[in-house]
Amino acid sequence: GKGEGVMDRKAMKKMFLSNKMAVVCTVLILIIVIASLMAPLSPYDPDASNVAEKMQGISSTHILGTDDIGRDTFTRTLYGGRISLLVGFAAMCVAVIVGTLFGTISGYMGGAVDAFMMRIVDVFMSVPSLLFIIVVYAFMPRNLVTLVGMLAFFLMDQGSQSCACTDPDAQRARFCDCCKSSGCKPGNYYS
Repeated sequence: GKGEGVMDRKAMKKMFLSNKMAVVCTVLILIIVIASLMAPLSPYDPDASNVAEKMQGISSTHILGTDDIGRDTFTRTLYGGRISLLVGFAAMCVAVIVGTLFGTISGYMGGAVDAFMMRIVDVFMSVPSLLFIIVVYAFMPRNLVTLVGMLAFFLMDQGSQSCACTDPDAQRARFCDCCKSSGCKPGNYYS
C-alpha cells in the first residue's frame, strides 16, 4: 500500500543519515558536481595562455596557481571535472542498460544460452580492463564515445550477472503467464 512505500523511504533516509561517511561523501560529490557545472562562470579561459603569469603559486587571483604556460589551474580543473563527470555518468548509464538487458535475456532463456552468455561475461571479467582499454584505444578513434563504450563494457558485467541470477523468478511471474496465455512469443514478453 501507500503507507509501506513512505515507511520504506523514511527508513532509508534514516539509515542514510545515520551513516556519517555516506553523508560526507554525498556532500563532497555534490560540491564537485556543482563546481564543475559552474565552470563557465570562471573569469579565466581554460585554454588561454598568459606567459607573463606562468608558474605562479597560489594567490587571490589564481586559487590553485597557474601552469607552465600561464593557464589558471583551478579553471582547468573545473572544466576537466565536467568531462570526467560526463564520461563516468554516461558509462554507468550505458553499462546499466546493456548489462541489465544482457542479464535479463540470459536469465530468461536459461539453460545453455544462460551458461554461454555468462561465460562471455566471465571472460571479460578475467581480462585486465586497463590493459584491454589501452590496446583497443590504440586501434580505435580516440574520442569520448570510444572511452564511454569501453568503460561501460567493463562495468556491465556485475549488472548482467545479478540480473541473470535473479531473472529465473521472472520466468514464473504473472505477466509471463499472461503473455503465454494471450499467445505472445517468449521474445516479446519484455517489449
